[in-house]
Amino acid sequence: MKADILTPKQLFQRDIRYMIPLFQRPYVWNQEDQWEPLWEDVRATSERFLEALAKFGPERMAEAERAVAPHFLGAVVLQQQATSTLEIEQRYVIDGQQRLTTLQILLDAAQEVCEGMGLVGEAKRLSKLVLNDEDLTGSNPDQGFKVWPTMSDQDPFRAAMTNGQGTDEFADSAIVQAHDYFQLQIEEWLRGGVEETSLLSRALETTLAGLLNLVVIDLEGSDDAHVIFETLNARGTPLIDSDLIKNYFLYHVQQDGGSQKEQYERVWKPLDDRWWRAEVRQGRLVRPKLDVYLNYWLTMRTRSEVTASRVFDAFRDYAKDRAIGDVGRDMS
Repeated sequence: MKADILTPKQLFQRDIRYMIPLFQRPYVWNQEDQWEPLWEDVRATSERFLEALAKFGPERMAEAERAVAPHFLGAVVLQQQATSTLEIEQRYVIDGQQRLTTLQILLDAAQEVCEGMGLVGEAKRLSKLVLNDEDLTGSNPDQGFKVWPTMSDQDPFRAAMTNGQGTDEFADSAIVQAHDYFQLQIEEWLRGGVEETSLLSRALETTLAGLLNLVVIDLEGSDDAHVIFETLNARGTPLIDSDLIKNYFLYHVQQDGGSQKEQYERVWKPLDDRWWRAEVRQGRLVRPKLDVYLNYWLTMRTRSEVTASRVFDAFRDYAKDRAIGDVGRDMS
């Protein structure tokens, strides 16, 4: 594997698609734990840049930028996919998909606010960090998005990331809520500062494009993406047992030459919504409904007691000696 420290501009400025595999969980970050701290960090970094710019002067922006310590966002693990010369380069996001998706939502919210405020230059430059060249997308407009989420999030993501498109239909989506949150915070900051709006927008754009850092790890052909995904899930919002089971199941579908999309549609799509992720109390334990369901399902299939702490291990043991297609039929 190869690791680099990249800014959003370095990560997104070229035509590329970062694809969230089907085995990944839906978008689950929220305002209190992730969006608000991220915005506070972005705003603080922008204000430090403004202080440096006041010191060096507007004609020495590069020096002012170098004087500001960048904010570290975390790590992303990617796996390159085979594409032809005429196709847009693609990578699967093995870890860090919540972080990468949130960063795209933030960039797009900033772009939309700048466009609405008549900040044409900022809007055009930010647009290049969220959308690929139209000449390369062919007949599929979804190819234009640099980040493309897992299946259950695609419709709300498309609506949120398309300027002027209504999102009322997806009001319960965390993706839409994140976009609305960042739009509101950015607009309030740009309109409420003592500095001129053009100066504030320049500071925000500089921060979003060049003063945020991510560790980007590119996997090589010999690296096992499934093992790395399971190992790294402790960062951010921990994976629940059903996330790990979905990961294991769809990964082995692909390994056995099956269709991940077909098995997802048949087995997992009915379970891949927020209702199943809502928590319920069982005695002293509070667990997602889907974990409780899978716990009972495994107890029934194995005819042995499965404790709450061993749901994923019990599923792995159950699936180990069976064809993965048979496991899917058992579950559907």
